[in-house]
Amino acid sequence: QPAPLSGDRAVVLVFPEWDAMGYVAEQRQIPSRLRADEDLLTLMESLCAGPKISGAVSAIPEGTRALAALYDPQNKRGVLEFSVELVTRHPGGSAAEAATMTSILRTVALNFPETTSCLILVDGAQVETLKGHLNLDKPLDPRRWL
Repeated sequence: QPAPLSGDRAVVLVFPEWDAMGYVAEQRQIPSRLRADEDLLTLMESLCAGPKISGAVSAIPEGTRALAALYDPQNKRGVLEFSVELVTRHPGGSAAEAATMTSILRTVALNFPETTSCLILVDGAQVETLKGHLNLDKPLDPRRWL
């Protein structure tokens, strides 16, 4: 049985600017039960839903869903699992891959600043890359994406 909501948590989501000249930080409130795993999943679900502010676009391919998130506060590690659309619907190209990973990892770093590594899974498995440009076969340090 899920714990009752504890209230809202202020978070920051990172999206590319529409003209690809930088990134926009969008502040939102998400429901929280004060459980890091659940907050991280809700954060990624919000990121997949796309921006609400003008001047920003989503770097997450349409139809992509955040399936699971695990967070180990003791070791400061996160695991994010996305649906297969993250790969199959990704447009490819080094800039697009960098935008996707920047959006995901910068969002993690800003909301879970103590995180030292984050593993990206697609449909339950590790992937080498989204479309051949950035290596995702091992955990990444979200702080390096700030």
